[in-house]
Amino acid sequence: MVSDGLEWENLEYRFVGTGEDCGQRGWGYRACPEKAHGQRYSMSCRQRDCQAHWRDWLSDEARAVADRVGYYMSHKRRAIRQHVVVDMSVYEVPKTTKERMRHHKMIISALKQCGVEGGALVCHPWRAHVPDEANDTNKGYHYHLIAIGRINPDAVKQIYQKSGILIIGFGRDRKTLKTRAEYMLSHCGLPYSFNRATIVKSKALHSVVYFGCVSYNQYALPEKMPECYCSVCKKSYPLSLWWKIIPLSDPPDTDTFDIDEQKWKFVRRFDDYTVD
Repeated sequence: MVSDGLEWENLEYRFVGTGEDCGQRGWGYRACPEKAHGQRYSMSCRQRDCQAHWRDWLSDEARAVADRVGYYMSHKRRAIRQHVVVDMSVYEVPKTTKERMRHHKMIISALKQCGVEGGALVCHPWRAHVPDEANDTNKGYHYHLIAIGRINPDAVKQIYQKSGILIIGFGRDRKTLKTRAEYMLSHCGLPYSFNRATIVKSKALHSVVYFGCVSYNQYALPEKMPECYCSVCKKSYPLSLWWKIIPLSDPPDTDTFDIDEQKWKFVRRFDDYTVD
């Protein structure tokens, strides 16, 4: 499929955590910068497809949504946040990335006309909370949204009559940002693009679309150095200062322990946030 000289790839949606199991199991170990105390942590690939570890991805992604939307709201004290559902059941679920972009533009335009200043948008191609119910994408196509702004009911009625897009606002959201984001993402459709003609491996697309006042071109979040708390030292240290360690004998069966350097091999310091 070619349009204006650009190739628009095919699109498919998958339920969270229904891919292959990465196979990672067991415990990893790390030592605080003082090399005096150690911790164990569960090994995880933190991938959204993984049957074993998708909940770790869910927590990370929800935290990212909460950080981005929360940063804006912390600087706009009168901002109203609410949970909104956009019913798109009169339309077919997009089958190409071009159609997906067109639907996003329609939805964002409709939301702005109703008074929404911005937000985080998540697609649900089906009305299902478990994978077994997510086999029919012709029913229940909708979006969940953390919206900032007040919704004008008259504008909602006009948009529905004109385009068939139904915007349902649930008023001020009393749940925390992270809790709401986790709910939205826990049963969403994960978008993947692929090209049938060239049989290119599918490519993961963003599960969350930010727009308006919280979009990426509005502001960049302050760089946040991941930290890890040592319950023995009673201090938080940047994760990059912790040591990855390997036991040379049977490791202790506790979450925290004192380090005997004769029983552990110090491999390297953590240089990214791939575990925890």
